[in-house]
Amino acid sequence: MTMECNIPTLLTFGGMIFGMVLCISAFLAALLDSMDDEKKADRELNISTISLAVCLISMILIFVGWYRADKSIWNVDKTPYATENIIALNDNNLTQGRFYLRRGYFEESLYYQYIVNIGDGGMINNKVAAQTATIYYDNDNPKVEWYHREKHWLWFKYNSVCHKIYIPTGSINEEFNVDLK
Repeated sequence: MTMECNIPTLLTFGGMIFGMVLCISAFLAALLDSMDDEKKADRELNISTISLAVCLISMILIFVGWYRADKSIWNVDKTPYATENIIALNDNNLTQGRFYLRRGYFEESLYYQYIVNIGDGGMINNKVAAQTATIYYDNDNPKVEWYHREKHWLWFKYNSVCHKIYIPTGSINEEFNVDLK
């Protein structure tokens, strides 16, 4: 699935919260050093407890934010940011994998591959993941439209791309075959 998660943004925000907690703790610790020794131990314990509580609440908020953003509904733009008029379309599996000494993995994904006329007589090949594409029938203009989509909760945000593929009626082989052997 083509999903561009704003992990750097989320980690930056988490780092910002952690940095703020550390700065506040250092500031309060510096204030405590200027106080007399009798009250200093009690106040250091209170400040440490408060700093720990703020840090834990911040961490819980980050994980809850990630979860809530992940479970929210995608908001898809109404207009495509790119449209490609296609000449031909085919579905194909793309197999990728790696091996390390004795271990490895295979990963297989379904893609829609298509050819686009670029206007100067040339043609290029492009592909979109089947997980991000929806196919529609349209006899007038076979095309692929690219849309931005996002889902968020508070400041936690996930961005992705989705596609609408318009193909002529009858292009999909609508046969059912069940082999119970």
